[in-house]
Amino acid sequence: MQRFGWWAPGWGADSTAIECATTKTGVPYATAAKAVEWVPLNVSIPVGFWRSVGASINTFVIESAVDELAAAAGMDEYAFRKNLLAKSADPNAPRFAAVLDAAWSLANTTWGVTVPTGRARSISLSTCFDSIVSTVVEVSKVTSSTGVVSIKVNRVAVALDCGGVVVNPNAVEAQLQGGVAYGLTAALWSQITWTSGKTDQTNFNKYRMAKNGDMPVVSTTIVTPPAGFAGPTGGVGEVAVPGVAPAVATAWAKLTGTRIRTLPM
Repeated sequence: MQRFGWWAPGWGADSTAIECATTKTGVPYATAAKAVEWVPLNVSIPVGFWRSVGASINTFVIESAVDELAAAAGMDEYAFRKNLLAKSADPNAPRFAAVLDAAWSLANTTWGVTVPTGRARSISLSTCFDSIVSTVVEVSKVTSSTGVVSIKVNRVAVALDCGGVVVNPNAVEAQLQGGVAYGLTAALWSQITWTSGKTDQTNFNKYRMAKNGDMPVVSTTIVTPPAGFAGPTGGVGEVAVPGVAPAVATAWAKLTGTRIRTLPM
């Protein structure tokens, strides 16, 4: 998709469109084969970047698919990912596994291993801006007095390895919490509709955002890179966004048996 004219034919693939979807930029799961295709689409609607850029949409697709593969294999989503990483030849795979472990442990330690009745948990693993994030969510189903069913995200646990020394952990925690808020907004409500060539959402009174009452309790933990790690220092400002939507969607699937494959939910 052309963004304000910055991309032009002949430049090759739009890097943001395939961000975190290629073998080089994505989670290093062990797979027998992998293909990523990109097709340009020029539209008359100008669009721009949003928080976490292409990592959000691609992580939703990939991690949702991984969860469905886990179900087909008869394995839970955490163990299935651990298995794929254990078989990976990528030298960074142990880092991803450590972050996955940290998020799962944080959730089970903070919330308890037993999931309350009427709730379900799921996990996602993501990477962008040279950081690794794993997100665990716990959801429940809410039915209004008029019979409308909606998703309630009760708790979120986020583990981060940003590949460097964290000088201010409180600032990192705040960024991860903000990323969760943005991720929930994008996953559950963020949609622009059009009537007669004009957007229906012209301000925040018509554009649904996550409010205080919508926010789950967010727990975070920082994972230290392995000794001797000499890779780049990653970001923290956008990295919590991509993992939210797939974790919510797959937790909802565990709770209700219904798969969500389109956004917003």
